[in-house]
Amino acid sequence: MPTTVQELFSKFDILDFQKVQWGANFKENKQGVYVVSTSSDPYKHLGISENPNFDEQQIQLWINKVEDFLVDNNPATLTNVKNRLAGFWLPDESILYIGKATTRKNGSGISKRIREYFSTTIGDGGPHSGGQWLSL
Repeated sequence: MPTTVQELFSKFDILDFQKVQWGANFKENKQGVYVVSTSSDPYKHLGISENPNFDEQQIQLWINKVEDFLVDNNPATLTNVKNRLAGFWLPDESILYIGKATTRKNGSGISKRIREYFSTTIGDGGPHSGGQWLSL
């Protein structure tokens, strides 16, 4: 069942949230939950697509960068990577990724974690490798 970002946050009693554009800088040292969505409006279910849209150049960079990249125990190719990723696609959903950030010992929080998410190069193990294929 399709869910808006606001509905998701409301379900878990997260009432204080702010919208941040992809790649934008903001400052928040608290812990928190972040959501990557195709919708430009957290209250609406926008940006859905029947099929995923892949950047084939980025996929090829990923394949070239990761030594011994396997997809289902086979050497990675543009086709099998796209097919495998497409298997995760939910055509009626606008929420693509949900992450969590804690307040760290140095005092940084969710804004630092999101900056790490934005800045991780495809194929790198860090600083935040989770969901990096979304930038494809």
